[in-house]
Parts: sequence; structure tokens; C-alpha cells
Amino acid sequence: MQASKALKLLLNDEAVSIIIQRALKEGIEDSWLIHLVEALRLIDQERTLSTQVLSKELGGEDQRRSSVAEQILLDLGGWAAVQKISQRRNTLERLDKLLEQSEQAIKDTFHDTINQARRNFYFAMGVNIIIVIVGIVLVSLAIMQLIQQPENSKPGLFLALQVCSEF
Repeated sequence: MQASKALKLLLNDEAVSIIIQRALKEGIEDSWLIHLVEALRLIDQERTLSTQVLSKELGGEDQRRSSVAEQILLDLGGWAAVQKISQRRNTLERLDKLLEQSEQAIKDTFHDTINQARRNFYFAMGVNIIIVIVGIVLVSLAIMQLIQQPENSKPGLFLALQVCSEF
């Protein structure tokens, strides 16, 4: 208690920031964290400054620091702390719902693309099969013409072979 009061007298509002930064350091023991939270309670009795500093940490990139900041806010208690935590949770829930909607839209687009690719593949296969069948029919007709009328079939056979070679 004496150290907390001395810190407040020396540093005023900066004491809250210093204590919070120390509490958010990696590898801090739980027993020290409890003492630092108690110091915050003594220095910032209304918890307004503590809530402001910890709120900035809640939105940070580092998950560990955000988690510790949320725990400190819960330990500090107070209406402002509870309100900040509920706002954060609401924001996270809204972001999760938005992410789910985005994922669903991407899945739907992916399925539509796959279905369109299948239709295009089957269409191309159908066209290729038709071309092959037409070629086989033309070659068959040319061979039949050659067998039935060998003297008149040379130009027709030549034409059929030209058509088949283009395919």
C-alpha cells in the first residue's frame, strides 16, 4: 500500500500506465499480477484511467496481452471494466458472424465455379465426340464409296481423307 501511494505521489497518472505495462509483461507470475492489480485499485479507485489503458490493450494484435488485459479488467471490476469487456465480446461476436458470412459466400462461389467448370468440360467432351463421330462417318462413307464404285471414288476418298486429317 505504501509503495502504491508513493508511486502515485511521484508519477500521478503515469503510475497506472507503468503498472499495467509491468503486469502485461511476458512471464509475470500470478502472485505478482495480483499485487499489481491491488496497486491499481489503490491508485485508480474509480478505475477510469486503468480501463482506458487496458481497453487499448484489448484491441491489440498480441493475443496473450489481450487475454491478460481482459483478466486484469475482470479482477479490477467496476462498471467501466465490465462495460469495456462486454463491448469487446460483442465486437468479437459480430466479427465472427461477419467472418462466417464471408466464408459462406466464398464457399458458394467456389461451388458455382466448380459446377460451371464441369458443365464446360462436358460441353467440350460432347463437341469432341461429335467431331470424332462425324469423321468416322465420313471415312466410312468414303470407304463404302471406294468399295462400291472404285473408278468414281478417288476424288471423294481424297476429299474425305483431307477432312479427317484436319480433325
